[in-house]
Amino acid sequence: MDWSMFSTLPNEVLDIVSETIEAYRDLFSISLAPRRCYSVFNRRLYEYSDITIDDYSKKIATLALSDSDRIPLTGPHPASLVQHLELTIFLRSAEEDGKLDWEMLETPPGLLRATLALRNIFKHRAALRDVTFLSDSVPLWKMFEEVDFSAADSGFGVLEEFIIGCPVLRKGLEQDLGVYDSLCRSSTRLTRLEFSWSGFEGVHDSDALSQLVQHIPNSCPNLKELSLDLRVIDDPNFTFPHLEIFRMQYFAIIYCRAFFLRHPGIQKLKFSSEECKYNTIALPGILPKVRHFGGSVTDYLTLYRKSPPSIDCLDVFIGKEWNLSTVEEALLTTALSNTKTVRKLFLSGTEEYRVGLDLEFLATIPELCPRLTHLLCKLSPEASMEYYSVYSVILPNLKSLLHLKLDFHYPSGHTFDVLHNLHSQTISELGQRGEALALQTIHLLFWIISLDLNVPGDFKRFSFIKGSGKDFLILPVREEAFDIEFRIFDRLY
Repeated sequence: MDWSMFSTLPNEVLDIVSETIEAYRDLFSISLAPRRCYSVFNRRLYEYSDITIDDYSKKIATLALSDSDRIPLTGPHPASLVQHLELTIFLRSAEEDGKLDWEMLETPPGLLRATLALRNIFKHRAALRDVTFLSDSVPLWKMFEEVDFSAADSGFGVLEEFIIGCPVLRKGLEQDLGVYDSLCRSSTRLTRLEFSWSGFEGVHDSDALSQLVQHIPNSCPNLKELSLDLRVIDDPNFTFPHLEIFRMQYFAIIYCRAFFLRHPGIQKLKFSSEECKYNTIALPGILPKVRHFGGSVTDYLTLYRKSPPSIDCLDVFIGKEWNLSTVEEALLTTALSNTKTVRKLFLSGTEEYRVGLDLEFLATIPELCPRLTHLLCKLSPEASMEYYSVYSVILPNLKSLLHLKLDFHYPSGHTFDVLHNLHSQTISELGQRGEALALQTIHLLFWIISLDLNVPGDFKRFSFIKGSGKDFLILPVREEAFDIEFRIFDRLY
């Protein structure tokens, strides 16, 4: 018998083990065990790499090592294993205003370490699949000035996603455009681009930024997903033939009419508008293929109050106040009743505890959306006190519901243990009565409101999963429960 085939078994087993471990600290500990584990666990340890100037972790220190400093290790440099790279470089203090010139800044040790790590990543030709670069002071060209994008194995050949948020100024704009074009053109697989400048006020020039945005169609002709937090360019050339997912923030939806008309193939739309007032200018017939809408109630009404498409997922943001006018509530009710295809309904709001659904409107949801499989609701303090009625309205009347997430808000004086027991008993009682046969998971968030409105309240999460019978089992309040919740309620963000 040929026993040589068993020589590869240990690494194969270790590879399977490494895929089941999610905590990087555990991977690091295990990688210190037998030397033959090195090549297996290194891949998992460095596949996802976040580089920040204040990060003194061993991971960043290792990525920044030169080949000579790694002796006696002679295996592949960990930098060659990086596939998902995030660069976060913030040099300004919260009190500083205005633009910063990186040339006037004293280079902190952390930035030098990040630069060395980045240099190694490209030197060892890591196959990068996504890159995120966020900085309040370092421009794009400065961060990537040592990268040879013309090289066939530059590391960007398989890039699929690029997220950028950094200073864009007239000074150095030509260099920025050169790096941006080269980076995007180096990969034909680049299908997702996100421009993220929220929170970076004062670190970019609007005219220079507009010039950079104008380059998107030519630099990224294969885009399927685009995210902007600046106004779209009302130019026929600002068009993406393959666009399916579009996110935008801070600009009224009515200004996007021409852009929407040029992109009828959009299937997922996430829109966070500064304009929260109801707009009487309807845009019927626009974006007929949208199946997932995320945005404010008023934006949804502006687009679809008359003839909504076959929307599968509706993620509406309540806004600063749930007290819609009678007309607005009637229009929303009509829009929901005309969209019987909705399977996932997310009704969320701000962190303001007073904002939430009242029991009266909650009771209309089963009739408006009878085929829901996913429901997420943020409840008002008044509705939270009537928790038994909340469950009685939802569980018996939504026969297809698989996953439920509810946010409750309680005044100071309540305790998490008591709330947990009360809700557990109610869920168990309704489950035993067979009023939640299809339901698989329930995720609850309890907020206890502070008496001092200037002090944030405390919160705790609890999760339940359907057991073998009608009973719901309590999941430990650990990462596993959060991971399940995240996957189930993965929304368009």
